[in-house]
Amino acid sequence: MFKIRTLLGACALLVSSHSFAWVSGSGMTVEQVMVHEEGIGRDYFVAYFKKDTTIFRCYVSNTETSTISLILAMHMSKTPAQVHCHDSDMAIGSFSAHKLHRIITNI
Repeated sequence: MFKIRTLLGACALLVSSHSFAWVSGSGMTVEQVMVHEEGIGRDYFVAYFKKDTTIFRCYVSNTETSTISLILAMHMSKTPAQVHCHDSDMAIGSFSAHKLHRIITNI
């Protein structure tokens, strides 16, 4: 019985760790932002996060105004932050981006 529970616990750990993969980095700054007026991608706000040679794109819904305000303030002030985006990406127009999960500023 103990071996079965241990095996099931190990399987659950492997499955859960795989489903929560992230695209992330610390000390990232907002290099560029993109908003589409209409057409494909009009429902999303996209931010390009960069540190040294690491660059990735994350998106949020246009309805998340507090998050968009934070990203714009970070862009203008060049404030570094820890950024976590979901591993899976979505095509927005002619490029792909990851859904933003969390931003932690380093102030």
